[in-house]
Amino acid sequence: MTLRKKIYLVVILTFLALTTVLALSSYRILINGFEEVEREDVRSDLRGALSMLEGKLACMDASARDYSSWDDMYDFVVSRKPSFVVSNFSPSAFINLRINFLIVTDLRGNIVYSRGFDLETGQHAPTFKGILARRHLILGSVFSGGGVRPLSGVLWLPERLTLVSAWPILKTSGKGAPRGLYIIGRYLDARETALLGAPLKSELSFYHEEQGNLPEDVAAARQALSPERRELVRAINDDAVSGYALFRDAFGKDSLIVKIQDRRTIFRQGMKTIVYVIVFVLLAALIFAAVMVALLEKSVLRRVLHISHDIRAIEANGIMGRRIDLEGADEIASLGRDINNMLGKLEESEAMIRGESERYRAVIEDQTEFICRFGADGILSFVNDAYRRFFSHRRQTMIGRHFLSFIPDDDRRLIHALLDNLTPSSSTATFDARVVFPDGQEFWQNWTYRALYDDAGLLKEYQAVGRDITDRKHVEEKLSSLNRQLEEANTQLAQAYANMKQNLDVLRKHLFKEEIAFLLDRDGRIFGITERVLEYLKVSRNQLIGASVADYLTAHDRSLFDEALHDAWIGIAGQVKLKLVRPQNESPSQEFEIKFARMTLEGKRLLLLTLR
Repeated sequence: MTLRKKIYLVVILTFLALTTVLALSSYRILINGFEEVEREDVRSDLRGALSMLEGKLACMDASARDYSSWDDMYDFVVSRKPSFVVSNFSPSAFINLRINFLIVTDLRGNIVYSRGFDLETGQHAPTFKGILARRHLILGSVFSGGGVRPLSGVLWLPERLTLVSAWPILKTSGKGAPRGLYIIGRYLDARETALLGAPLKSELSFYHEEQGNLPEDVAAARQALSPERRELVRAINDDAVSGYALFRDAFGKDSLIVKIQDRRTIFRQGMKTIVYVIVFVLLAALIFAAVMVALLEKSVLRRVLHISHDIRAIEANGIMGRRIDLEGADEIASLGRDINNMLGKLEESEAMIRGESERYRAVIEDQTEFICRFGADGILSFVNDAYRRFFSHRRQTMIGRHFLSFIPDDDRRLIHALLDNLTPSSSTATFDARVVFPDGQEFWQNWTYRALYDDAGLLKEYQAVGRDITDRKHVEEKLSSLNRQLEEANTQLAQAYANMKQNLDVLRKHLFKEEIAFLLDRDGRIFGITERVLEYLKVSRNQLIGASVADYLTAHDRSLFDEALHDAWIGIAGQVKLKLVRPQNESPSQEFEIKFARMTLEGKRLLLLTLR
């Protein structure tokens, strides 16, 4: 890639990166702001919905309070006059109060009067069994702890959620003991929920944690809501956002979830605004990038290309004396002057290197060792004069030839394996190779191979230095032959010694088995005995080994034994009769005729004393 393309690419990528950063940062900042406004708007609607719910409960409480604190109602609990029902609990009363049921009980929870009403049809309807079953629970809540506390709020029934208001029945003055409980309620159905959400232009819904099959988002919101965190806003998708609030039911428990869902009008408007901002930033970036590229082209690239053109011309012509012509006083002009100075020094260095190269080549050519270089494919790229003279070929003929041309195939495989094992940390190896000429002459050469690597650890080529060791190999072969002859002679001597030792062992075993015999050293100490000696003397082997034979002779025979022992040691044969004493036997000593014989066992000279 050219410098111009790189600079263009860098400029474009830089502006794209800056544009991306600006766009992303603008997006995050703006979208966070819009989302926060959206969340606040949803919270506001949610609080509005709760306020309207509390307002409806307040209206119901006002109606329930008016009816419950009334002398006629106080008397009705006792008298139960039908005329009171006809005049006060007509359909118009239900419609005006907007209630779906009315229940009057005594203090024990017995129903004095109960009536349900359908506000849509304007007709009486059965009262839900759920509210009738919970009247005792409501009664207990109102008259709990010895006091009276009206109940108002949302009550969960198996049929549906219901707005309930329950007040104790008292006199109009508020005095006197309560006679019962006045309960009214309004079903929190879809129609009532829609009426609550209509002023907010939002979808409003109510859920109780005890009802089954809660929607997934409501169930998840209930897990996140707590007495400390009573509100939660979550985006459903790009078109809808929902708010959730925890609300106390009629019994004061945080079990009611109020959900409001609204369209993401603010968010969508924010996304349009962000698109406009990003498009504006991109257009501005493109304009700035074009201006920057034009300035770089004029001020930098053309002048750099002029320097590059002059350098290529110097390289093509090889004239180190040529210089770059560039005017100006900026950094690029300074670069041109620096290059001219460098060219001058390179011209001087080239002359010095040429002289050093000639001297180095002269040293290499005068060496008596064989020096060559070859690549990984084994093709020679350099040979010195000694190498050429040995192989009797011209230098031009050797260059391009394989360096193993004169090596037998078996040695070639070994050399290849040796070179394959070289590494940058272990780059040298030595090998003695046979060289066979076409006419059959055989020579031996000792070669030292060195692998040459670049800075990245990649193999460049091999350099080998060798010398002729044919005479040394011939001497080594003669020495090897002589060593083999000596080894054969040593083997024969060892075999003869083994046979002799085996014969002596057989003889010793035979004698020691059949005769009363002792093996003695020069002083007459016992070195070995036969089994017949143990049978005759009745003593242990440990007692005899190391003892003197004279200890088992009579005093008269000891001097005769010493003379006979001395004569036998110096080689004088003689026969003597001696009596051998049994230490632990009182029978008379037996007289034996003794005979000495010299022998060597295991490299030690001994006397064999035989008694008959």
